Amino acid sequence: MPAAVNKKCRSCAFNTIEFAKEQSCWQSNRCKSKRSYYRKRESINANRRAKYKQQVDRVEIIEVDTPSVTAAFLQIYRTGGAKDAPVHALGAYVVIDNKTVAKIEPVHTIGWNKRQLDSYVRKCLSSLYSKFGTNCFAEKEIFDISVHSCPICDRP
Repeated sequence: MPAAVNKKCRSCAFNTIEFAKEQSCWQSNRCKSKRSYYRKRESINANRRAKYKQQVDRVEIIEVDTPSVTAAFLQIYRTGGAKDAPVHALGAYVVIDNKTVAKIEPVHTIGWNKRQLDSYVRKCLSSLYSKFGTNCFAEKEIFDISVHSCPICDRP
């Protein structure tokens, strides 16, 4: 456990050297370094903590080659947010190797019937297949998004 801070020395450290030398406790061989330490103590400790944090946070990153994967994702904007709520808009995007490379902008589908929705989704898939070779949307990654997040609406 470190030694306790001497309150008298700490208060003296922020006074002038002439004032400190006039004190009865002045010892020229100790007081000069103590005064310097007490004045710079906060920055010394901050530097020490930062250096320790860099040592602790240093993590080796290992890169592993991954296979090239193409995935298409369907975005469904629904008015109620529930799976059975009416479809407000449809959009899609394609990801290759964790990078979004193409996007089909969302289109309002308000008033479309099921056949029109299915036809539009098939058209999206055929265009994605012709460009990227993907013939289906990732099943578990069909996003049902609230209508409040619709990028083509002028809602706040």
